Amino acid sequence: MKQTMQYIKNLILTLVSLGFSGISIYAQTDSFHYTEYTVNSDQNWDENSLPVNENANAGDGVLRIEEQLVISSGYSLNLANTVQLEFGANARITVQPGAELIVNGASLTKATDAPWYGIEVLGNTSLRQTDINQGKVYLLNGAMIEYAIKGVSLIGHSSALENVWGTTGGVLHAEQTLFKNCLQAVEFMSYKNVDEQGLTIRNESYLTNCSVWVDEALNTVFTSGSLVGISLWEVDGIVISACDFVNAIPKNSTGVY
Repeated sequence: MKQTMQYIKNLILTLVSLGFSGISIYAQTDSFHYTEYTVNSDQNWDENSLPVNENANAGDGVLRIEEQLVISSGYSLNLANTVQLEFGANARITVQPGAELIVNGASLTKATDAPWYGIEVLGNTSLRQTDINQGKVYLLNGAMIEYAIKGVSLIGHSSALENVWGTTGGVLHAEQTLFKNCLQAVEFMSYKNVDEQGLTIRNESYLTNCSVWVDEALNTVFTSGSLVGISLWEVDGIVISACDFVNAIPKNSTGVY
């Protein structure tokens, strides 16, 4: 078991490794319902309850956010399978410590020709993994994240998209989820979980029955970068089980990947 934990700790599942040299940003062609949206109460969104307005002409169940969706500490946002959230270039979802995002079959994708950033799960590096201390994300029942720079990142980021140290510790529970054409599917960063006595215990995060999939459509969005499945850096006990990693880009593809 000790050897298995060490193996998981050092595991980096990499589909293709390339030197990162920047992401091309394309002109926005769609309007957005909101520039930013903050969830300050427990909310359940389906196609009939999305907080849409007249700023954007979108189909049923579609909500477009240009820069950031924030789930505030102490509150939960549940996305039904009839919902599709679309994001502007480099836009992100931020799950604050003590907040909860449940993607119950919903789709999260880009709104323009450019990639969005993805979900960042904020935590407290020096605190235990409890509901109050850490942000939590649940991806369930056919949830899909596509065309994100980082599908789910277990660390916060600055406005320049640089890591903010001290914000690790968030929790990801992913089951039956598709990470499609993301530059990186999931990023786990340095964190040590402990029990009430201060003894080290395993991280509560896991992925089971998930798929990381890339195909030639990736080349229409990303022109360069490091293509990574799941990365783990200085974390213990992340369970990854029954997951598929598929590179469906043809060998004769003329794109970057």
